[in-house]
Amino acid sequence: MLKKFGSSLVIMGALMVGTGVINTTFIGSVRASEAAKCEKCGHTPDECAKTHCKCPCQEKKGH
Repeated sequence: MLKKFGSSLVIMGALMVGTGVINTTFIGSVRASEAAKCEKCGHTPDECAKTHCKCPCQEKKGH
């Protein structure tokens, strides 16, 4: 019984750590995408490069 309890604790710990890592990754990517958006046109630098954005603030940055 003690082995089953110990193994279930290990499995639950691994699942919780995995969930925490995935959650941290998603939160980090959301924050990065929100911070990089232009205030005037709302594009990220990658979107401006793909769509050839004509926003004056992006032209100053060389996008």
